Amino acid sequence: MAEIRLESVTKVYSRGGDAAVDAVSLAVADGSFTVLVGPSGCGKSTTLRMVAGLEDVTAGQIVIGGKRVNEVAPRDRDIAMVFQNYALYPHMTVRENLGFALKMRKTPREEIDRRVRAAAQTLGIAELLDRKPGQLSGGQRQRVAVGRAIVREPKAFLFDEPLSNLDARLRVSTRAELKALHQRLRTTTLYVTHDQEEAMTLGDQVVVMCGGKVQQAGPPMEIYRRPANRFVAGFLGTPPMNFLPGTLSKPGEFDNTHFASEAINLVNEPFVFSFGRERSDRLKTHHGAPVVLGIRPQALALAAEQEQGRDFPDTNQFVCELLVVEPLGDVMDLVCQAVSGERIVARVPAVDGLRAGTTIRLEVQPERLHVFEPGDFGAALL
Repeated sequence: MAEIRLESVTKVYSRGGDAAVDAVSLAVADGSFTVLVGPSGCGKSTTLRMVAGLEDVTAGQIVIGGKRVNEVAPRDRDIAMVFQNYALYPHMTVRENLGFALKMRKTPREEIDRRVRAAAQTLGIAELLDRKPGQLSGGQRQRVAVGRAIVREPKAFLFDEPLSNLDARLRVSTRAELKALHQRLRTTTLYVTHDQEEAMTLGDQVVVMCGGKVQQAGPPMEIYRRPANRFVAGFLGTPPMNFLPGTLSKPGEFDNTHFASEAINLVNEPFVFSFGRERSDRLKTHHGAPVVLGIRPQALALAAEQEQGRDFPDTNQFVCELLVVEPLGDVMDLVCQAVSGERIVARVPAVDGLRAGTTIRLEVQPERLHVFEPGDFGAALL
């Protein structure tokens, strides 16, 4: 096992062109599972291929196990890569596919047999060793691809969207198997995916990329709860975060900071939210400035006005038209439209009787709100 370290790594494909990867720096700790996630074209696969040695580095350096490897050939980096398309040899049996790399390295036959049997047992494919890839399901072929990496006993595993060819149900089960496998082997792993749910569930560390740059890196729940900017906030989380434009103000000398928005309203008045004392102090330098309020769907609830003895402050609620009800079992997603036309999604406990076309009142959980500077990559202010 070994640490992987990238120091200001840049990749430019043509002179004068834009950087596909722009000064990326990150550390994959020894024995950890780090996931690179982001939309298509963000540079995550290019970054992985540079670590593997399949792409040249334009600037910066890559260090594996304390050794700079920029000029080291892929075969000499002591890493194993699992590709999206599995890359199995169709004319070989599973046993031959698993042992092929070891055979090319002139490994003794007894050692090859030992490693192949151990990997097959670990992955639950021991009974498939004499079959060929064409006789296997997609999930079984993926296990063989992973097994071929395991038998090499490398310093690190590199995965390039290995589950994207599987159906949804198999993807979930295989994801769990990969996580359990890493917990047993504790081999340093760098994993690429465009699926934010996959990134959240697999990674010890998640690295969110966009435009060739690292937008934020850290433990998955840390990024989810405290996104560094609006892009990260909108990319991680299902359904995506709601964003509402508005302004911050302080009406009186002793009042808390208020957020006001024309995007949604409360009985023909602009929606107003009052922040608590601690948050108001952190936002005071932005009074009078335009901002974007971020509300996760899980931070919204149906206001229970019909319950007796409960008081719902107007500043925590707003009304909107219910467009679509999406039942999901114990919860449901409510797709709503504000007076201005803004779409808002709330994920709430499932209830009966809600119909599209009716007006509903939603309540905001104030402690779960986010505030960002304007723009697609506006920085978090809280």
